[in-house]
Amino acid sequence: MCRRYLDRQGWTLVQTYTDAAMSGSSRFRPGYQKLLTDLHARVFDAVLVEALDRLGHKLADVADLHDRARSPV
Repeated sequence: MCRRYLDRQGWTLVQTYTDAAMSGSSRFRPGYQKLLTDLHARVFDAVLVEALDRLGHKLADVADLHDRARSPV
């Protein structure tokens, strides 16, 4: 679903972050940590997810990611 949307928008896929078979209840998943590292390094301009719960099950973690994305370096 995300790749189809990405293609329709004409965007370029930079990286895919996954934590297969890991609970989204922890923000200490390797893929999520890599996403945070790349966010800080400004590797990408946007994060595209199928649903917010794919980022994390805790609203506080999703809000923290949003705050980090919106703050200047």
